[in-house]
Amino acid sequence: MKKIFLLPLFLILCSSASELDAMKKACENHVATACYELGILSQQGLAIPQDEKQAKAYFLKACNNGYDEACTQYDEIGE
Repeated sequence: MKKIFLLPLFLILCSSASELDAMKKACENHVATACYELGILSQQGLAIPQDEKQAKAYFLKACNNGYDEACTQYDEIGE
C-alpha cells in the first residue's frame, strides 16, 4: 500500500534532475524512504533508467536503515 501512495508523490517531486539528485543525496544520508523510492524508480524505469542491480542496492540500503518493505523488495529481486 505504501508503494501505491508514495510512488506518485515521488514521481511528482522528481520532475527535475535537481530533485532526483536531492533524493539521491537523502539516500546517501541514510534516509530509508528516499532509498526505497529510488529502488522503486530504478526497478520500474521511472524517472531513471531501469536497472535491477541498482534497484537491489537501493532496497538493501533502505532495508539496512530500518525500512521493512525494502527488505521484502530486496528479497523478491533475487540474485
